[in-house]
Amino acid sequence: MKNLSKKTISLFDLCVGILVFLFCFEHAYVISSNSDMYNILSNSEWIFYFVLIGLIIGTGKYNKMQLVILAFVGVSLCIVYIQSGYAAPLKMFIVIMAAKGRNFDHIVSIIFNAYICAIFVTVLLYLLGISNSGIQRRGYSAIGFGSANVVGGYILICYLIWLYKARNHIKILIVTAVIALFVYFVINNRSVVFLTLLAPLCLQCFKHLVNSNKGNIILKNTIVWLPVICILICIITAEMYPINSVIQKIDVLFNQRIYLNYRNITLYGVKIFGQYIIWGNGQTFYNPITGTYSTYNTVDNSYICLLIQMGVAMTVIYVLLFAKVAKKMFAEKNAALLCFMVILAFYGMTESSILDVFVSVPFISLMSYTPLSRTLPCRRYAVKFKLIRYTIGL
Repeated sequence: MKNLSKKTISLFDLCVGILVFLFCFEHAYVISSNSDMYNILSNSEWIFYFVLIGLIIGTGKYNKMQLVILAFVGVSLCIVYIQSGYAAPLKMFIVIMAAKGRNFDHIVSIIFNAYICAIFVTVLLYLLGISNSGIQRRGYSAIGFGSANVVGGYILICYLIWLYKARNHIKILIVTAVIALFVYFVINNRSVVFLTLLAPLCLQCFKHLVNSNKGNIILKNTIVWLPVICILICIITAEMYPINSVIQKIDVLFNQRIYLNYRNITLYGVKIFGQYIIWGNGQTFYNPITGTYSTYNTVDNSYICLLIQMGVAMTVIYVLLFAKVAKKMFAEKNAALLCFMVILAFYGMTESSILDVFVSVPFISLMSYTPLSRTLPCRRYAVKFKLIRYTIGL
């Protein structure tokens, strides 16, 4: 058969696909509402992370000295995990190191497909009546997930991955409009709607920026160090919340996110190496500004969560990692991935999930490689479909 080609599904591909599926599906309401099922799925993820560790050691991509350094970093992150109870930095480190020398476009395709499968299964369970609609907000449904924020985040990540690989401008406009309308009228996640509409504009601006010989140095440095700006904004607004009526009024639009930042900074403080915090129910508190009580304490802000729970040291590492990836994207003239990173940076001001590796997908490009076609201006490529036979390999 002339059109029969052989394609290998590597062990890395399988692990990443399964991990993304579990990461998404464990937040389905039918799972997240059952602590036993949630713990089983969450703990089972470590099986596949250990397989990835085996690939890091056994594929020969790192020499002995490099493996010693990686082991030291890994042990340090294990200590951070024990100290804070937050495993995201450790998981991110494992995936990034295991991705060395692999095709980034191929990796994001696996991540995208795994997300779509998990979302499809979750929505199907909801439509069949097996799963509830999750936490309803303002009368809108979470379509089978634990909350509208969760499913909104997954839709945003899928959209950004699709946008990264998209080439047709008309299709970009149509898909953007459809997703924005769906998210607004079905799950009513306003921050995701805003960022979805913002993304194509950022993409066009960055295409001009990366292809400019001189460029705008101030704008480039702003993008590279964007998390620092976001952190300063979050801290300043939180500290000024009790005394500034304008910020208090703005906070109404953000569903008390700024107040929660202020409350938790005041309650826990910021430490060098972080601290163990249990978020969730059982902590009744009163907001004297709005005159309301709440029994659910959380921080819908990645930067405040990073400072409070992970500490100053891990916050600095995250900022440097973001800067490293951003500089790499400028060097490669990769406007699409820069757009992805900037949207995620803004998203981190409204949600606490950008520390997860399968949310901060561009970070995986640090050790993998991005094909040259991603750095070139938009072109149309003919696609030849073939019958593909898959085999399993490393």
